[in-house]
Amino acid sequence: MTTGSTGRAETDRLSLQLLSAALSVIRPTHIIGVDEVGRGALAGPLLAAAVAVPTGWAGDAALTDSKQLTPRRREQLFETLREDDHVVVGLSEMSAQEIDDMGVDRAQAKAQAEAVRAILPSLQPPHLVVVDGTKPPNLHPPEVSRVLCIPRADKLVPSVSAASIAAKVLRDALMVDLASTYPGYNLEEHKGYGTSTHMAAIQLRGPCAIHRRSFSPFRSR
Repeated sequence: MTTGSTGRAETDRLSLQLLSAALSVIRPTHIIGVDEVGRGALAGPLLAAAVAVPTGWAGDAALTDSKQLTPRRREQLFETLREDDHVVVGLSEMSAQEIDDMGVDRAQAKAQAEAVRAILPSLQPPHLVVVDGTKPPNLHPPEVSRVLCIPRADKLVPSVSAASIAAKVLRDALMVDLASTYPGYNLEEHKGYGTSTHMAAIQLRGPCAIHRRSFSPFRSR
């Protein structure tokens, strides 16, 4: 095992210990996993998903970070989540204009908080929220009991894996729809990210209404 993988394994172990300790103290009936998709895209919205599952729910063994799955496998797992009566999903999106107005960090925090708030009324407190990464959403007690920010939670915590998959599948579908509204950018292929094909289309056509003008490729235009 390399030094890097050893360090990740130790970080993961400590993260799971932190989650276990929080579960012991808070004793929630559900764990709310939170993730987002589209943070680094040049076009389209940022979409956040919050997925609440009963404490102890493991879900499908294939659940993991959506980026590690093929599109077909993501869609299959998303259908499994939709059919599971134990799973509650909340969504929120921030448009390109909102991202430009408030900055991507604030937009992400707002979207994640709104996704969680969408499902809180259907859940009994106390509420434990687990977020992938290190940037917390705009949620604080007493609205929720505790928010844990865990790097690689989309690989380690099933509810966060589920949120990662839900956000990815739904945003990808949205970008395919937007491709017909804004033709010529091949949005259905790259989903708004800065691929060479996308950059060439921007160079040829200029930005459209769903491009994020505050991002570096557009700042000098």
